[in-house]
Amino acid sequence: MEVELHTTAEVKELLSNMEIIKRFPMICYDKEESRIEGKTAEEIMDEAKTMKYKGEWMVFTSMGVIVGLACAQVEEKKTRNLFLLDFEVASDAQGNGFSNIMLDYVFKYARKHDCQYITLMAFDDSAFEYWKHQGFSVSTKTTPRLRLLFKKV
Repeated sequence: MEVELHTTAEVKELLSNMEIIKRFPMICYDKEESRIEGKTAEEIMDEAKTMKYKGEWMVFTSMGVIVGLACAQVEEKKTRNLFLLDFEVASDAQGNGFSNIMLDYVFKYARKHDCQYITLMAFDDSAFEYWKHQGFSVSTKTTPRLRLLFKKV
């Protein structure tokens, strides 16, 4: 698998057709497929929730096809952390181990940037369980609606 780092504008361009938008529902339209009806790909990307992120985009490809996207930002708080803003495997690439490969790369990226922790928010139950399964711990600041997780790098 190859990884390329991109700006938000470049990722927006990569995702600018309807075919690929449907492969990344969480990033492009928040799982609400009805939001894309009657809209152009450009309109959808202008509304995409993650296109407002200022972090660095990681584009994961396999045999020339985009299979995953992640966006992360280094934060300086009490410790230096990598905040994982978004992480998604394409719907047609799930179940092939890509998420583990992507996560390994995110950890390498965090170590390269001298981060002590990777932190993230999980907004739904399946994501919350996935991250716990990956060894992330639940933060004491977690509420039923805002579930924060972290893992030492």
